[in-house]
Amino acid sequence: MKGWPMKAKRKARMAERDVKDAASELKYRTKAGVERGKRAVAGGAMTTRQKATSVIKETGDRVAAEAARGRRKLREEVE
Repeated sequence: MKGWPMKAKRKARMAERDVKDAASELKYRTKAGVERGKRAVAGGAMTTRQKATSVIKETGDRVAAEAARGRRKLREEVE
């Protein structure tokens, strides 16, 4: 009976972190999509350097999104 407030507090903290990580994942996936869209629209007008920079940005955003997703999944497994 004694430990239930701590369990509830811990679950609330975990839920808060899950929401933050889900929002972060969505933000980075959106940014990656925007970069891909830029290349699709202006691909012919972009220089090779601009295309490469865009690909690097997209890749970085996708990696950040996967990291946020991984944190969430890890918490689910530990719970």
